[in-house]
Amino acid sequence: MGAIGMKMKVKVLIGILIVLVIVFGVLMFRYAYNPSYDKSVVMTKDDIQMVLDKRLDVKNIYVKSVREDKLGAVDNPVVYSEFFVKDNMAKVIEMTENGKRKIYQEDKNSGEGIWIFETKGTVAKFKNQMSAFDLIKGYDYLDLEKDVFASDTYIKLVYLGKTKIDDRNVIAVLLERNDRVKELLYIDEETGFILKHITKSIFTNYTTETQIKVGSVTDDDVRFIDYEKDYPDFKVVDM
Repeated sequence: MGAIGMKMKVKVLIGILIVLVIVFGVLMFRYAYNPSYDKSVVMTKDDIQMVLDKRLDVKNIYVKSVREDKLGAVDNPVVYSEFFVKDNMAKVIEMTENGKRKIYQEDKNSGEGIWIFETKGTVAKFKNQMSAFDLIKGYDYLDLEKDVFASDTYIKLVYLGKTKIDDRNVIAVLLERNDRVKELLYIDEETGFILKHITKSIFTNYTTETQIKVGSVTDDDVRFIDYEKDYPDFKVVDM
């Protein structure tokens, strides 16, 4: 009985410790990175959605997003993504952890679109496989009604207030899910892009950080690939 009783006490203590760690983690997660938020302006879910939708009207912007998976739970994750938009031209570059690169380009004026996949000295090119504009608009984008609270996954949205990241005005929002995963979002007020997206649970811990430059994209940034110039040492394959 003594040994059994001791085992029960150890299990109870371990259980209490786990609960304390979870509670502490939630509190730290909620107020991490910037514990002081400006709550002088109250925003509803619809107000926040209006800010998120601003990215749909962006005319000239450079965006770079870097995702760090601290637990290594994602197999071959995208290390970073770069987006270029200028008027009706768009380019998306994705770099994966194993060094492979994908490029998506689209010209709305001509309707032309290409997808390029680089691997082992070969460039595979596809036509109209995926819209670069759709990738940019859809990257880390949330429709709070259709994509979030239309399901049973998300159970609460908490508006934390306003703050700044890299001198840009952002809206801080906490999303709570019924699987005990919490997402902390910092949404850029001007463009609607999420400058920082932190997702945490017991088994999940990754952060996406995004840099934005408005009005910085040139014609050369969004020009279509010149295979002879850009890939002189690669074998180009039409798919």
